[in-house]
Amino acid sequence: MLKRLSALKLFIFITFICPATVFSADIFKADKYFTSQQYDLALEEYIKASQLGNPHAYYQLGIMFQKGLGVKKDTLNSLIYMSMAADYPLEKAQSTFSSMMTVFDDQQKITINNILNEHKQKSGKAIIQAKYFPTIIIENLAEKITFDGEDTIDKKFFSDEFEDYLLEFEEGGSAMRETKKIH
Repeated sequence: MLKRLSALKLFIFITFICPATVFSADIFKADKYFTSQQYDLALEEYIKASQLGNPHAYYQLGIMFQKGLGVKKDTLNSLIYMSMAADYPLEKAQSTFSSMMTVFDDQQKITINNILNEHKQKSGKAIIQAKYFPTIIIENLAEKITFDGEDTIDKKFFSDEFEDYLLEFEEGGSAMRETKKIH
């Protein structure tokens, strides 16, 4: 009975809890809420997406805090999120961040940059990448993947041709005979 209960708990966890974290950051849903001016719901979704390192979410949060959309206007939070977005190749974030920084004097910029760097050390791009993206250590690879000795492949895959091949294969046609010739 205990084994069944444990198996049931595991099934429920795998089926309902694990996918919830994957689907909890729906940027399209956030954008839909934003465009329909449901800023409280958009904020919730953008925050979830930002925790996964989504640059569009960072940008939108920066805009929301800059303009006070669903939140109290907050220049520092706006700068933090816009800076996080600007760390990615998101041109509008980079230009918006640069534009926002022009209103500050040199001492204020130093203070702001220190705050931004402190924030990025805790949850910036490098932290997100280390947490969610694999690291490939080339020196540890026993063999490199090559295509006829080349680093890249020239051949293109066309699904129509593959479907024709499968049909012939299922029918025992010429594709089957060609396969035997190759091997």
